[in-house]
Amino acid sequence: MKNTKKIIVLAFIIGFVFIFPAAAQKTKSDFQKMYMDFLKKKGYSPSIDNDGDILFRIEGYTFYVLVREKEPKLFEIIHGTDVSEIPMQKCLEAANYANINSDGASVCIVSNPNGKVVIFSVVTIVLKPKDFQLVFPTVLELIEDAAEAFISQL
Repeated sequence: MKNTKKIIVLAFIIGFVFIFPAAAQKTKSDFQKMYMDFLKKKGYSPSIDNDGDILFRIEGYTFYVLVREKEPKLFEIIHGTDVSEIPMQKCLEAANYANINSDGASVCIVSNPNGKVVIFSVVTIVLKPKDFQLVFPTVLELIEDAAEAFISQL
């Protein structure tokens, strides 16, 4: 009888550790819905892009919430702007200045066959995925500050 109880307790522990968390994991569509619902409530018109990330616009500028189902505690927003007409050296100097003088945001220049894009991004850690709502305004401010620092050097 003692062995039967031990087996039941062991099975419960294994189920609790391995099975129940798996059932609680969210899918990519769960995260998309969570972000989309929040952005709609804020008055934006979000959509899902080809990669499954959430696209939204503020005053004509396009932003993306990157959907990270495998790393649900990471919340990231990026914004990119075409800088093809600006010499690469000037872009690199402006990006360097923005990285040094902006808190929390990263600025990089990406070259592709169509030209150059400056990418402003902020990645932060949240305790629970829904907590992104608490940092959302700050993340946008950090991107705006980095963009202003970048532009000030052009």
